[in-house]
Amino acid sequence: MVSAAGGSLPYGVFHMHEDHDEIEVDVGGGSRKGAGVFTCLVQAMLAIGCVMTLIALNLEAVQRTRRAARRTECRNNLRQITIALRNYHDDYGVFPPARTVNADGESLHNWRTLILPYFSNLPAYRELYETIDLSKAWDDPVNQKAYETSLRVYTCPSTRYEETPLTFTTYLAAVTPNGALHASEPRPLTSINSPHYETLLVVEVPKEHAVHWMSPSDADQQVIGGVGAESEFAHTGGSFAACVDCSLRFIEAKDLPGKWQSLRPVSEDQE
Repeated sequence: MVSAAGGSLPYGVFHMHEDHDEIEVDVGGGSRKGAGVFTCLVQAMLAIGCVMTLIALNLEAVQRTRRAARRTECRNNLRQITIALRNYHDDYGVFPPARTVNADGESLHNWRTLILPYFSNLPAYRELYETIDLSKAWDDPVNQKAYETSLRVYTCPSTRYEETPLTFTTYLAAVTPNGALHASEPRPLTSINSPHYETLLVVEVPKEHAVHWMSPSDADQQVIGGVGAESEFAHTGGSFAACVDCSLRFIEAKDLPGKWQSLRPVSEDQE
């Protein structure tokens, strides 16, 4: 740009005022405009960053709340299961066997099926029980209705949103020396001479050991002995265990299976 005097002006604009024959030069206006745009972009990026941080923090809070709710529901499931087992005992004077067998020793059903009528606040479970033919195997076509039914009380809520089938359960009886249920025979409380608060009744096993809720399969010594910190638990850091007195405890993964093994074995002199 050329000035009135014939020289060059730096990048900018000039204005002629006729009243005073003056020339005003606006130097570097474009640079100031560019700086303003850059500042706006930085501020926008900072604002977006703050919003994203708040969203991430909120999502983490929501996830923590959901995990806590699922753990609470899981505890409630196990409590209902142990109460149903105690109700069964009140009726028969014994705990059910972990599994029933036919005359040839073949497995038919499990304790989870046998206690269905004893969930006092779940009448639909009694109705389902009445459709099951206990003289036929759990997976026999005659028992298809029950086989295809998923029961919320036998499903840990943390497994409902994953690949574990809804008809599968991670709540297994501890069929071990320190477990209350016998493999194939009923057991009265009087034969359990060890402290009830230290005698395993039901344990929550890692997801890789989940079974169909009707399957006559439970947590034997091999399953419990193979549980460790590398197992895929339904809950972060460990799993629940229920004892004969209906007490529940959460055991950290690093303490398994040692903690399960350290619980008192059922007294054998009165079995």
